[in-house]
Amino acid sequence: MGDQDLTIWIPIEAQQALAKLQEMKRCLSVSSF
Repeated sequence: MGDQDLTIWIPIEAQQALAKLQEMKRCLSVSSF
């Protein structure tokens, strides 16, 4: 218990936010080429 539990448990909202950030990065990298 302790730190490991925190690393395993990630709120769905946080996962969605990360997905959006990754999508934005991908779009930016594609448009820059």
